[in-house]
Amino acid sequence: MVNGKCTVCNCPWTTHMHITYENKRIVRTVIDDNVQKMISEKKNNYELISALIDNCDCLIKELKVEQDLITQISAKFANFTRQNAIAVFNDDLEDYLEHLIREEKEKRSKGSQNTSVIEGLESMKNSYKEQQRIFDQAIQNNEPCDVVELSQIPELVRQLYSLKHNGEQLRRIARNVYIIYLLFISVSGTQWNYGNLGPDIWSEYYPSCDGQSQSPINILTACTVYKDFKPFTFISTHDEKHYFTLKNNGHTIIGTINNEYKQSPIQLTGGGLNGTFEFVNFHLHWGENYKSGSEHQVNGVKYAGEIHFVYQNPVTSQMAVLGMFMQSYLHKKRFVFDKNDLTRDEWHRYFDTAKTLTSENDSILFDSNVTLLMGENLQDFWRYEGSLTTPPCTEGIIWTVFKRPIIFMEEEFKHLRDNVYFEDYRGPQPLFNRTVYRNFYSEKLSSIPDYNRCLLDFQYEKAMNIISLFGVINCTARSFFFFLLVIYFILLFILFVVFRKMRYSVERKKNE
Repeated sequence: MVNGKCTVCNCPWTTHMHITYENKRIVRTVIDDNVQKMISEKKNNYELISALIDNCDCLIKELKVEQDLITQISAKFANFTRQNAIAVFNDDLEDYLEHLIREEKEKRSKGSQNTSVIEGLESMKNSYKEQQRIFDQAIQNNEPCDVVELSQIPELVRQLYSLKHNGEQLRRIARNVYIIYLLFISVSGTQWNYGNLGPDIWSEYYPSCDGQSQSPINILTACTVYKDFKPFTFISTHDEKHYFTLKNNGHTIIGTINNEYKQSPIQLTGGGLNGTFEFVNFHLHWGENYKSGSEHQVNGVKYAGEIHFVYQNPVTSQMAVLGMFMQSYLHKKRFVFDKNDLTRDEWHRYFDTAKTLTSENDSILFDSNVTLLMGENLQDFWRYEGSLTTPPCTEGIIWTVFKRPIIFMEEEFKHLRDNVYFEDYRGPQPLFNRTVYRNFYSEKLSSIPDYNRCLLDFQYEKAMNIISLFGVINCTARSFFFFLLVIYFILLFILFVVFRKMRYSVERKKNE
C-alpha cells in the first residue's frame, strides 16, 4: 500500500478489506555440521575420559594388589634370611623405604605437592613392618605361621615373575643383578688371566675351581651313556635380529643384548632342560694355533676354538651353556666351503667386528640373530653337569656340547690372536664320578686305544660275567655229580645190607 492504494492493482485499500490472512507456525530443524561435529567430539572426549578414569581405577587396584603381594613376599624373604643368615642381616627394604620417604619430604619442603606419595610409602613401610612383627611374634611364641621354607622359594619367585604389571621388570632386575654378581665376583679380589695368573693357580684364590664337578672335560666317547633327550625348542625370537653389545672384558669378547633397544627375550626349552631358559650372553675361547683353543676335547682332540651360548632359567636361576666347537683350516684347499653357508658368513662378519676391540672395556654394537650364529648342526650332543670355565668356577651348570663343529678359516682366528688376546681357554678337568650322556645311539671309538678303556672295561666285565656264569654252572654240575655219587653209595650200602640179610636167611633155612 502506498498512499492508500494497492501497489499491484492501484485500487483503493477498501477493495481488499474482505481478504483475511492466517498466521501459521512453521518449525524447521537446521543442522549445522560444524556444531554437530563439536558436540560429537565433546561427547567422545567425555566417554574417553570416563574410560580412562575407569582403567586408571582398575590399574590402581591391580597395582595395590601386586604391591601387597610384593610386600608380603619381601617380608617372608627377609624373615627367612634373618633366620638362616650366617652374618648380621640388614633389612634393606625397610631402610630403602625410609630413604625414599626422607627424599620425598625434602621435595615437599621445597614446594613439591607429593603428600599422596609420602602417604603411600609410609603405608607400604607400615604394612611391611606389620608382617615382620607377626612373623617374629609367632616364632617367639612357637605359634604356627606362614614362614617360608627353602623349598618354597622357587614358588614365591614364580609368583613374583608372573605378576601382570611388575613381573617382567622384577625378572629383568633379578637377571641383571645375577649377572652383575657374577661379573663382580669374577673381577673382585685377586685378578685372574690366562697367563701368570692362569688356570693352574685359580684354585688358590677361587676354591671352587678345585671342585669335583669342574668344566671343561675331555669327552671319552667310549665312556658316554645313551639317554633320550627331547629336541631343543628355540622360541621364534631366535630368528629375529637382535642388537648385541660386543665388549672386551679383559679376558675375551663377550656379547650381551643391548638394553637400549626394546627387544624380545631370546628363549629356549626342551633338550632335557627343566623350564624355559633365557639368553644371557655368548662368548668365544680360542688358542695359540688351529689345533688348540677349544676348552672341551673329544678323545683328546682339540679344536681351534669353542663358542659358548649362556642361558639361565629366570625362575630357578639354573644356568645352562650350549657349547659349539670351532674348526679351522689353514688353506681353503683343505676344505670346500659352501658359498651359501649363512652361518659362516655371519661369523665372518663377527670376526671383522670383534678384531677392532683391542683394549679392555672397548665395546661396539653388533646386530645378528642367534639362529644364524648357532647354525643347523644341533641334533647330536653330549650332556653332563659341570661348572663355569672361568673364576669363580661356579658348579651346577648344565652343559650341552654339540658334536658337529662350525667351520672357519684360520686367518679369522689369527686376527683375534694378533689384535685381542693370544689365547683364552682352560684345559680339561678330571671327570671324577660324573656321567657324560649322549642323545644319539652309535658312537665311534677313538684311534687311541687308551681312550676306549671304558668299552674295554665293559667288555672285560661282560666276559667275566660269562666266565662266572660258566663257573656257577660248573660248580652246580660238580655238586650234582657228588650228590648222585653219594646216593649211589647209599644205594650200594642198602643193597649190600639187603643182600647179606637175604643170604643169612637162606643159609639159616639150609641149616634147619
